[in-house]
Amino acid sequence: MKGFTIYINDKKVNIAIKHGVSMIIVDQTCDKFCITVSGLDIERQEHQWWVRQDLTIGDKIRIVATEMEESDLPVKRTIVDRQNLYRRYSELKERLTKKGLLK
Repeated sequence: MKGFTIYINDKKVNIAIKHGVSMIIVDQTCDKFCITVSGLDIERQEHQWWVRQDLTIGDKIRIVATEMEESDLPVKRTIVDRQNLYRRYSELKERLTKKGLLK
C-alpha cells in the first residue's frame, strides 16, 4: 500500500492507511513547537497516532512517499464516536448560525 517513511533526526517511522487519511502536522502554538504523525482509518473508524514529539531548532525532518507491505503499529488508537461528532457539529452549526456566519 502507499504510505510514508518519516525520518525525524535519527528516528524512522513507516505510516500507511489503506483506506483513509494520513497527516503530518507541524504545530507552532504558544511556546511549543512539535510534530504529530497521525491518521484516520475509515474502514476501522479510528484515529491512529504514530508520533507526537517536541521539536527544537535544527531538527531534521524528511518525508518519503513509498510503497510498503504494512505500516508500523500506531502508539495510540481511538474509535471515532459518530454520535459525539454529530453532537459537536450541531452545536457548532447553531453557534455559527446565531453569529450570522451560516444561514
